[in-house]
Amino acid sequence: MQEALGFVYDLKEPHRPRQRRVAAGKSNVMRHRDFGLLVCLEQATPGFTLFSPIRGKATYLLGLRGEVVHQWEHPLTTGSYGYLLETGNLLWVGRLAEGPQHMGGRGGLLREYDWNGKVVWEHRQVGQHHDLRRLANGNTIFLGWEVVPPEVERRVPGGLPGTRHPDGCMYGDFIHEVTPGGKVIWEWHACRDMEVEKYPLSPSQPRDEFAHANAISPLPNGDILISFRRLNMIALIDRQTRRIKWEHRDDSWGMQHDCEPLASGNITLFANGCNTATLPFSRVVEIDPQTRQTVWEYRGKPSYTFFSPHISGAQRLASGNTLICEGQWGRLFEVTRGGDIVWEYVSPSWARIGTATPRTKYSVPTGTLPIHGKSAIGSGLSMQRPRRNRRSSAICAVGAPLVVARFLTRACA
Repeated sequence: MQEALGFVYDLKEPHRPRQRRVAAGKSNVMRHRDFGLLVCLEQATPGFTLFSPIRGKATYLLGLRGEVVHQWEHPLTTGSYGYLLETGNLLWVGRLAEGPQHMGGRGGLLREYDWNGKVVWEHRQVGQHHDLRRLANGNTIFLGWEVVPPEVERRVPGGLPGTRHPDGCMYGDFIHEVTPGGKVIWEWHACRDMEVEKYPLSPSQPRDEFAHANAISPLPNGDILISFRRLNMIALIDRQTRRIKWEHRDDSWGMQHDCEPLASGNITLFANGCNTATLPFSRVVEIDPQTRQTVWEYRGKPSYTFFSPHISGAQRLASGNTLICEGQWGRLFEVTRGGDIVWEYVSPSWARIGTATPRTKYSVPTGTLPIHGKSAIGSGLSMQRPRRNRRSSAICAVGAPLVVARFLTRACA
């Protein structure tokens, strides 16, 4: 077993690290019992990691040794995700008090901050939830909830009978694209644009929601890859027709999160492993959409040592390694193609507010971030496929997911 030098950081005192040596590589121990940086090996992809504890009011940018190199403060707790844009600005969503209660992922306050924390764009949408993305044209797309008409609700198959939302209805997903001025110029509605009879809810799930979308990934041609947790399904929405042009359902995923398209055409996702026929464990899965076959996966060794029943995500890095967020425990780690752990960090905020989760990634061109008043590493940050964080809730703690993204540098920080 290889050893690595670990640095433990408290987010309250980010500039006072404590060193320790820890085992690295393939391990069968419960990694989330300790906090801070646990592993940092030479095979780790150089860069920074962005995360936002969901029940916290700050977003942190971490160096490879777990040090906080920058942070943004927020007026509300994080609702779901945060992204670092190519300008170095932060796109973030906060949790409003208004909107449907008792359902995960509520946001509503969408903001863009500059590097110094100034709000340069804001949009409010009561009922917004989970994901948002900045498009190349400067517009923003996001998920939201709306009431499903009773006549459509009656046509939705599956789920647990008699389990409508306490508001006396079923909520459904929509997608809005808004201009910088807040005008809606494109929209999609699950209750209108899906043939709901074809998509039964998982039999273990309440009928309060159709169908709990938790990720959207826009493609260059405008189509949108979407994940439906309550259906154990990912799908591709045709932007022009608003119809589903491709879909894949696999109940063995156990209510997945974070579907992300790769440059190869394949798709990665975090298979949570809930309500399956096996003992519960999570996996990160890469599938070929043409053959619908799994071409790569990561699981714990033994499998039960890696499990998050909700939130969570994964990001394929430019090095070929994969950055994973085990949201239940606030654990972020990077693995090689062979499954070796080469970088690992457990959020110290877990003991106070919950857990962390990574979020999906999208391509970001080369840019420069002014870390500590100068360009990172003296030459700028080459940001490639940042990832999003997801939210998580921890057992015996208030749920607090993280948003995670790895921004690659030209030299190791």
